[in-house]
Amino acid sequence: MRTLATILTLAAASAAVADVPRLLISPDLTERLVRLTAIDGDLVEYETETGLLRREPASGVLALLEPDGARIVRPEPEGAWLIELTDGQRLFGAPGEGDGRPDAVAWESRLVGMTYIDLDRIDRIERLGTFGQGNPAEAGSDDLVVLTNGDVVQGFLLAFGPDGTELDAGGAELVLPLERVASVDLATPESGPSGVVLRLADGSVVAAQSLSPSSAAGVAPGLEVSAAPFGTVSESVSNEADPFRAALADIRSVVFDAAALRPLSSVEPEQESPVGDRRWTPPMDTVGADTSPIGAGDLVIPGPMEIRWRLPEDASRIAFDAELANVGPWAACDLVVLLADGPETVTELARLELSEQTPRGRINEELGGAGLRRLVIRLEPGRFGPIRDRVILRRPLLLIGE
Repeated sequence: MRTLATILTLAAASAAVADVPRLLISPDLTERLVRLTAIDGDLVEYETETGLLRREPASGVLALLEPDGARIVRPEPEGAWLIELTDGQRLFGAPGEGDGRPDAVAWESRLVGMTYIDLDRIDRIERLGTFGQGNPAEAGSDDLVVLTNGDVVQGFLLAFGPDGTELDAGGAELVLPLERVASVDLATPESGPSGVVLRLADGSVVAAQSLSPSSAAGVAPGLEVSAAPFGTVSESVSNEADPFRAALADIRSVVFDAAALRPLSSVEPEQESPVGDRRWTPPMDTVGADTSPIGAGDLVIPGPMEIRWRLPEDASRIAFDAELANVGPWAACDLVVLLADGPETVTELARLELSEQTPRGRINEELGGAGLRRLVIRLEPGRFGPIRDRVILRRPLLLIGE
C-alpha cells in the first residue's frame, strides 16, 4: 500500500508542476498527449488533455517522450569526452584516476560522479570536437584507436585513463598519450537496452534502477535517479553510481521496458525494390534518429517501392503514423503493410489510401506469432500514377514480446 508520505510528495510535485507535455505510449503502442506531473518508481502521474489528473502503474505505460520536434539536443563543449556503452547508454565526462581495478575504465561523469565501467560493456569513447567525433570506425575483431591527426592504430585495449591509452598491438604494448587520442572503438557486441532507460536534454542516456519524485519550494519538479551499476559489483567491489536529480522538463524520454521497444529504423532493410513499371527507385532514407527522444528515426519512402525487413524473433506489433511529404493535387498513393511467413504465405495487415484529402493516417497492427518472419511495406502508385508519391513513416516502432 502506498504510504501517506509518498502520496503527499506526489501531491506537492503536482501542485508545483511546470508545463511538461509528453507523449504517452501504452503497451499496445497507442499514443496520447499528456502533461507529466510525477514519477515515483512504479507509479506515473499525469494530466490528460481534458484536465483530468490520473495515476497509473508504470506497467501500464511503455514510454513517455517529448512530442516530435519539441527540442534540439544541446551540444557539449568542444573537448568534452563521451562514452557509449553496448546497451546504448551515453555518459559525458572524462577519464578518471580510479583505483587501478583491471578490465574497467574509471569515468568521472557529470551526472553520476566517479564510476567504473567494464571494458566489455564499452562500445565507443570519443573526444568531442575532434576528428573522431561522430565517425565510428568498424572495429571488427580488433579495437581501433583513432588519433587526432586521423591515423588509426588497431589492437586490443588494455587500459584507458588520464595517463594514456594502453593497447596490445600484435604483441607489442603501446601507450598513446591521451591528448593524441580522438576516439576508441571497441570490438564488443551490442547487448541491447533493458529495464528503465532515460534520455536527457544534454544527450545523456542512462539506465535507472530506481526513480523517485524530487521537489522543493522554488525548484522545478523533477526526479531523483539512481543509475544501474556500470560495472562488476561483488561483495568486495562496490560500483554504485551517485544518484542525480533531473528536472522533468529535462527528461526527453523515459522507457519503462527498453527491451520491449525497438525502432524500425534500427533494423537494417533486407531488400528494397521498385514496384510497377519502375526499373529503379532511390533508396529509402532515415532521418532524425540522432535527435529523436527514443532514438527512432523517420523513414522516408521516395516513391513507389517495396521494402523488406527480417523481423526480430519476438516482434509482436508495429505502429507508426504515415503522411504524404508533398500534399497537393496529383498526390495519391496506397501504403500497404504485409507480413511474410515464407515465400508463399503473405498476409496484408493494413492499407492506407493517402491523397490530398486524406494526407495522413495511422498503422497499429499485431504481427502475431514468432520465428522467422518478414515485414513488407509497399508504396503503390494511386490513381494519378507515381507523381508526388513520397511518404514519411513517423517514428515506426516495433513491440518486442507480449
